[in-house]
Amino acid sequence: YLLDEVPALPLESVGGQNANFDNLLSVLTMILVNPQLASAYRLSGRNSILLIGPPGCGKTLMARVAVSEIARLTGKKCRFAVVKPAEWESPWVGQTQENIRQCFQALREIGEDGYAVLFMDEIESIGRIRGGAVSHHSDKFLGALLAELDGFSDRKNVAIICATNRKDLLDFAL
Repeated sequence: YLLDEVPALPLESVGGQNANFDNLLSVLTMILVNPQLASAYRLSGRNSILLIGPPGCGKTLMARVAVSEIARLTGKKCRFAVVKPAEWESPWVGQTQENIRQCFQALREIGEDGYAVLFMDEIESIGRIRGGAVSHHSDKFLGALLAELDGFSDRKNVAIICATNRKDLLDFAL
């Protein structure tokens, strides 16, 4: 899931989304670079960002440019992981939950030496509303994801960005 190198994308790549990009960059900077300021605003080290918009509006591009900008501003290595949550799914019992745990463990390890940003596109594929008649198996996936997103272990130097164009399908816990 981890990209070898974060592409050095210029700020000009984000056309027409300057205000949204500035918000994204300021939140990422606060979470990753200045956690003391984040705690002053009562933001924990486990904050995640949800980008909502129609297909093609630049959600993925903004995430890529923001990671590139964090690396440029801090001079520290910032690793970028991209996951379409359905990629975690496995037909074997318990393996999907293990894939989720392993991904977050790898991010925490990377966060010890720099910064890590996980981008989950199409989050609705794993984060659908729970409790449906046929979604018992998927409910376990979402439970594992929620435990990692808001669990007991701190995600120091790790930020999570999720994107969707189907907010109506997302579980309220997300």
